[in-house]
Amino acid sequence: MSPTLRRLLVPSLALAVLAGPAAAAPPSAREVVDRLDMTSFRNSIGPRRSPTLKTLADYGFTQREETSFSVTVLQADGGWMYDVGVLSTEGDRTVICVTDRALNGGSYYSVVPVEVTPGPDGLLRATGRALTDPRCERPGPPR
Repeated sequence: MSPTLRRLLVPSLALAVLAGPAAAAPPSAREVVDRLDMTSFRNSIGPRRSPTLKTLADYGFTQREETSFSVTVLQADGGWMYDVGVLSTEGDRTVICVTDRALNGGSYYSVVPVEVTPGPDGLLRATGRALTDPRCERPGPPR
């Protein structure tokens, strides 16, 4: 290696070692919807749980509408919807807002913040930590 090249590369390599590995980008709402383990927190899917089904797609939520903040997924028949938005990320923990709502004439309607972290299989699982966030509340009077 030439002295000139060594002079240019050595400081760059030292900086890379000091900086450590690049931090992973926070997951987008689309990534969260694709990787969210629905069995890891309370939601309306509870009564239909199956050991082989984990994600919203597994449970038939195939229709999508995306905004810059969230992704809404609907069951094929349009009778139920989930909306998922990313509120914050710190390290490997991401706080999401999950809206879970019946559109089939039922009254089920829940809006809750959920903290998730990646599991060994790549799915995002709820940590179980109780959260409140004014950006993630059901509109209207409290019930």
